Amino acid sequence: MPYIYHKKKSRSISGILITAVLLLSAAVGGYLLLIQAPAVPENPGSAVGGFTTLAPTTTTTAPPPKPVFTAAKTAELDAQINARQAMVMDLDESRVLYARGEYDLCYPASLTKLLTAAVVLTYCEPGDVFKVGGEIHLAETDASSAYLLKGWELPVRVLLEGLLLPSGADASYTLAVNVARIAHPELELSDAEAVAAFCELMNEQAAALGCENTHFVNPDGYHSEDHYSTPADMALICRASLSYPAITAACALSKAEGTLAVGGREWSNSNPLIREESPWYYPAANGLKTGYTSEAGHCLAATAEEDGVRLLVLVFGCPASDLRSWDTVTLFEAGFSLLDDGHIPVAYAQPTLKSEE
Repeated sequence: MPYIYHKKKSRSISGILITAVLLLSAAVGGYLLLIQAPAVPENPGSAVGGFTTLAPTTTTTAPPPKPVFTAAKTAELDAQINARQAMVMDLDESRVLYARGEYDLCYPASLTKLLTAAVVLTYCEPGDVFKVGGEIHLAETDASSAYLLKGWELPVRVLLEGLLLPSGADASYTLAVNVARIAHPELELSDAEAVAAFCELMNEQAAALGCENTHFVNPDGYHSEDHYSTPADMALICRASLSYPAITAACALSKAEGTLAVGGREWSNSNPLIREESPWYYPAANGLKTGYTSEAGHCLAATAEEDGVRLLVLVFGCPASDLRSWDTVTLFEAGFSLLDDGHIPVAYAQPTLKSEE
């Protein structure tokens, strides 16, 4: 019995010795690691006087908020302008600065021609030549005209000037039928069928741009209950048209140089903000398109640029052409005063409502 007791004890001492040796080896190894690789703090800094000063953490500063009209300024504009519907957009930021009835249906009148021009340039180049045909007689007799004559062969660039400066309905029909036949070479389209096919192209392009409440049935904007849009949709169409240099170049002209003239007529820009001789000349303006029907009222899509700030103004349903111009420059002035610190105000006398000439 004592023998057994001493045997167990000797084994226990032996185990203790082995464990001690292992612990000592681990301690020595850990010490060697510590002196070879000093610890790095979680936030590395600099050691000063035996203490570690933490490095400053990096913070991201949020960009300053974009300037917007105050509620008081919005109310002031609401009281000043005459248009049933209006918008001011910062083109560089795609940001709406002011809006009135932007989602309400409206008749776009000749602002339609901006989409007509964009569809044309989707299928052809400005230098392509189209022949004027009998399609010009599809335009309504009281629609605005570029006074084209059947048989003329004109570059697309010239036809676009006839479309956008004097707002020629005849030019819109010549462009429409020729482009429709390019888009559908497999079909033998009559003039009326070609116009209908072109309108389908217009509606397809409007939908592709994101327009949700737009439907066009002719290429010139002549009034129809089925021809409508909204200011918000027309803003999308205007922005798309600005991507075509042939459109922006034409819309910036006071009058077309070297165009064909009939009976002493010339193609002058219907946009008074562009023409230097106009009392509504606005130096920063560089486009875009006027419109009018009795149902639509006086409409204008206008662009202007000053010190790198680009604005789009849309007005619909103004009761007179002078009030349309007043609304537009008033909205431009508000927009540039907000976004351009160096803007020098331009003053215009507010017109009174008078009967149309």
